[in-house]
Amino acid sequence: TVSTLEQPLVGKEINESIEIPAETLINEINSTSIPTMALNMSEGKNTVPATIFDFLPVDNLPSQRILFEICHRVAKSLLKFPKLNGFYIPKTNEIKKNNSINMGIAMDTDHLGLFVPVITNPHLLSYDDFRNILDDLKTNRVKSKFFNADLTPTFTLSNIGSIGGLWGTPVLIPPSVGILAIGRQTIQPVWRNNAFEPQTAIPISFTFDHRCISGKTGCQFLNNLKNES
Repeated sequence: TVSTLEQPLVGKEINESIEIPAETLINEINSTSIPTMALNMSEGKNTVPATIFDFLPVDNLPSQRILFEICHRVAKSLLKFPKLNGFYIPKTNEIKKNNSINMGIAMDTDHLGLFVPVITNPHLLSYDDFRNILDDLKTNRVKSKFFNADLTPTFTLSNIGSIGGLWGTPVLIPPSVGILAIGRQTIQPVWRNNAFEPQTAIPISFTFDHRCISGKTGCQFLNNLKNES
């Protein structure tokens, strides 16, 4: 299904404002440790990325389940914001809607650079099934029985927290229009009942293609993600 965008493009200036894909990390580590992006990300030079930063509360959530829970929340949010799960067609200024959520999980490898396997409809998987798929992909990479080179991510998660990152501006993988970077766990003060209380939270950085996704939609998506269960 192809749908015409609700809002017109801002103009040729916004399309020409980004000539190369850019990534920024906001953290306390040496940025020279950031892995080289995969070759197919070079297409990102044609996007107009915008990034929103926020915190995702994860109180009472075991650390080993965080990626699983975030995948579930993101997938459920994408069902409510299907354009963010679509593919942008610049020539016609349209978004092609996808029937499945093909979640790209960015993984760093020594010999392949950035490896982005796809897990289809993660919100339909149990925790055990999700872990089995993820562990097999981490161990066997392109030889995993779960790896499908023909699948293009409709949305991508990047765990920059695994290298000590907090926030960043993750690079989009066209033709998808959204990517979410997950930072390392932090403790944030939250004002409740006339006092500050500690809250465990994950810094999140959501980059979207501003040629076809408005800032309003981006904020609504993140707000839904924070309240999704």
